[in-house]
Amino acid sequence: MNCNHCAEPLEDGTLVCPYCATAQGPEQVQLVLPVNRVTSLVSMVSCYAVFFDARLIIAYSSPELEAADLERVRAECAAKGASPVKTNLAMMRRQANFYQRYESMRADEILPEDDRNGWLPYRQLARVEWQSAVVAPGSDDVPLVRREGELALFDAEGNEIRFIHFQPHQVAVKAVLERLFAFKLHYQR
Repeated sequence: MNCNHCAEPLEDGTLVCPYCATAQGPEQVQLVLPVNRVTSLVSMVSCYAVFFDARLIIAYSSPELEAADLERVRAECAAKGASPVKTNLAMMRRQANFYQRYESMRADEILPEDDRNGWLPYRQLARVEWQSAVVAPGSDDVPLVRREGELALFDAEGNEIRFIHFQPHQVAVKAVLERLFAFKLHYQR
């Protein structure tokens, strides 16, 4: 077992970490965002940023995992005797909101789902930059002009992990980020 805050190894049943004095208990999901991780100048990978109390989990979704989830929805609809139209609507709704499944999962359930899943304790971060996505009315030809938002995480050595997201400015999201990162957060609307 490791500390939820500093990731130091702890004995089972430890209630308070002797290294950082953080209480050990069940972590709560604070925010889940569908994001694209920027791996190079022209390459991105879709994933989900799951913000817990003391760490960030990057959860990758495989086609097999999504197919199994949709099959479960199909089976639930069949058990209820739903029509094919209602079944398809339920499957489309689940696919569009796939990220919401992480809101009720624990970290130890998310991490083993995919070999690429990983986590990063907040205490290792030196700086967090957030730029909100912009959705604004456009011209008659183009109804919406959209600019992606960015999330950049920097450690003490200057290493960077960059994500692109489509989350517009919301007071609730800003409040969660400020609570998790405090003075490390540089927030731009």
